[in-house]
Amino acid sequence: MNWRIRPLLLFVFAVFFVGIFTVMAIVTYTSVSRIVIQATTESKLELLTETNKQLTSRLGDTEALAVSIASNKLLTDALSEEASQLYPLIEKRRDLNKMINSYLYSRAYVSSIFVYGIHYEDVPSQNGDRVLPLSSFELAEQLKNSDALWSGKRNNPHRQFYDDEVITYVSKIYARSGTFLGYLEINLKPSFLSDVFYDNTPNPRDLLVMDSGGNIVASGNTELFSYEAYRQADWIRQLGTIEAKGYRKIYVGESAYLITFSSPNDIRWRVIEVMSYDKILAQVVQIRNIVLLIGLIGLLVSIVIAVYLSRKITGPISKLLIAFKYLEQGNMDYRLPEAHQISELKRLFISFNHSSERLKNVIESLDDEHKAKREAELKVLQSQINPHFLYNTLDMINWMAAKQGAHDASVMTAKLARLFRISLSKGQPFILLKEELEHGRIYSEIHQKRFKDRLRVVERVNPAIKGMYVPKFIVQPFIENAIIHAFQDFDKQERIIAISGDCNDDGMLSLIIEDNGRGLPANWQDVTHRSHLPSPDGGGGYGIDNVRQRIQLYFGEKYGVQLAKSSLGGVKVVITMRCLQSTEQLEQLLRKGGGTSEYIAGRR
Repeated sequence: MNWRIRPLLLFVFAVFFVGIFTVMAIVTYTSVSRIVIQATTESKLELLTETNKQLTSRLGDTEALAVSIASNKLLTDALSEEASQLYPLIEKRRDLNKMINSYLYSRAYVSSIFVYGIHYEDVPSQNGDRVLPLSSFELAEQLKNSDALWSGKRNNPHRQFYDDEVITYVSKIYARSGTFLGYLEINLKPSFLSDVFYDNTPNPRDLLVMDSGGNIVASGNTELFSYEAYRQADWIRQLGTIEAKGYRKIYVGESAYLITFSSPNDIRWRVIEVMSYDKILAQVVQIRNIVLLIGLIGLLVSIVIAVYLSRKITGPISKLLIAFKYLEQGNMDYRLPEAHQISELKRLFISFNHSSERLKNVIESLDDEHKAKREAELKVLQSQINPHFLYNTLDMINWMAAKQGAHDASVMTAKLARLFRISLSKGQPFILLKEELEHGRIYSEIHQKRFKDRLRVVERVNPAIKGMYVPKFIVQPFIENAIIHAFQDFDKQERIIAISGDCNDDGMLSLIIEDNGRGLPANWQDVTHRSHLPSPDGGGGYGIDNVRQRIQLYFGEKYGVQLAKSSLGGVKVVITMRCLQSTEQLEQLLRKGGGTSEYIAGRR
């Protein structure tokens, strides 16, 4: 997939910024939410502790009121005496009504106070009576195992005259002797406990009161759930087993709530507050929205900046592409402005201009070289007239010598013509190995006349490689070196030059030329890296170095010529090069080395 640099920069920048901003927003929102929840919980627990103290004080006042009424001597005496006649009981009830009303009217949060006596079963009651028959008491069963009891909100049994709902505190009444006399019922207005919860704030708190039995006895400002929903909730019953203050998160449906609860007070009551997570995190959500808005504005501003920067960066690149297009079309004179605010782009433009100038100079130099080469080729073509004239002249001398019976002169002339023809080989640098071997063989045969047939050239070359291509003049210089230097003042009767060669599995062609001549000098140590082989008289064989340089020019530094002592007693020359088995390989090599393929086309 190909991208253009400008949209790629914008895309990468946008993805990077959105990713970073998203991570920051999530981390910030989570951290702030946790801090807000923690701070809210701690503050709520402190408030609940104070509220619980007020609740304890209010409950203590009610219990103190009950003790004061139940221990009143007038009450205990009236409930203790049995009367055979009805009227005395009615008189005593009238006195008790006055006494109880005095307590009732001094407490605004008390809805009603009733006493249930054991001796008032047959006494008829009237409106306003505070002393009732024991059988009409509804909570006797709940007081079976205790002397006092708090009851949560309940329907008022006397609601035809008083409040519909009341919170009731009941206790048993005993005589000084411990005899059970009846029950005391104090019915409190619903505001008795809920008044503690109101703090005159715009956001009322949702508070509950739990008694020692784990029952909800009062609730205030309950906007989240109904009173019965609180009484039936599982988490309410679980809080009854917790002794310390704390908080927990609950779910009702899909909504989350935070509940905080105080420690149980002296009478094992506690205050619970319920808060919606949405309310708690309302300010955090506002902060989140502000952060998102700032991030959006920052993203838009960043995109504008990114567009500006991308244009500043990609604009010069577009100019550079245009410059390269001119360069591809051959216009070497196009130049980029070298003044730019960005240092790297400035250096890039300067480098392009310098490269264009150098490329122009190189092309002009190559044109001059090609022109000189074409002129040289023309001169070579013109000079080919002389070799043809020389071939024809040698053929005429050979024919005339044969006609006159000069057989040796005819043979020598024919060999010289063949030697000269192979040497020229139409001016091409490569010939077949069999032709190169023939060239060396003819050269040695011409010299055999000098040694009176005491020179013998032995070939042990693998016939399979004779059809391979090799650079010309790589065998004859070493034969010449052996004849001129190795066999000079040689006292042996037979002079031997052995030529062997083969191509290994790695594609390396090795030609080995050995003689039984004088051999290498005594002080000749590292012959491998010597450029030429010195002669005994102090001369030098620079033809050997020429062969090495030409082989390395075509095939590389790993190939070349090595000299060593021969097992025949003279010098051993090892020539290494690549095996060129086909004209395609030769053509590829010549193209790489700057040669031509005219010779190859002619051989095909």
